[in-house]
Amino acid sequence: MLSELMRTFNNLEDEEKYLQFVHEFGKSTVGIKYLLREDSENTFKCRSDGIFLEVALDAYGRKMFRVYADPQLYKDRNDIVFSDTMTGKAACEILFQITAADGIFVCSAIDAVDFPIFREEAAKILNASQVPAPKAWWKVW
Repeated sequence: MLSELMRTFNNLEDEEKYLQFVHEFGKSTVGIKYLLREDSENTFKCRSDGIFLEVALDAYGRKMFRVYADPQLYKDRNDIVFSDTMTGKAACEILFQITAADGIFVCSAIDAVDFPIFREEAAKILNASQVPAPKAWWKVW
């Protein structure tokens, strides 16, 4: 569960655990809330069919959009209705459709914390499926 993994570390300075989080995020299912109208500075237009996402600013003013880890648990605990669920990888694809977005906030279903996935990490998630698995060192053929 992604929220449990988020709970195991409370700062982004533990690079090994953060990279583990990024890896798991790509494979996890997350919830997302769409807006049906644009509110200039407070929304990102993410598709040509009129779907918008709310802008969230991090402490440094970087523009992000939110997704919600473990959507069923998040819904049960917070009485929220999601517009859709998707994989973390699909959320990364949306990130690259929005040129004004700097990243994604991943909100925990268990604790009141969110962790960022910036473009650099999102690119790694998207490229991970294109990298061939390493060959076993003992196989010579």
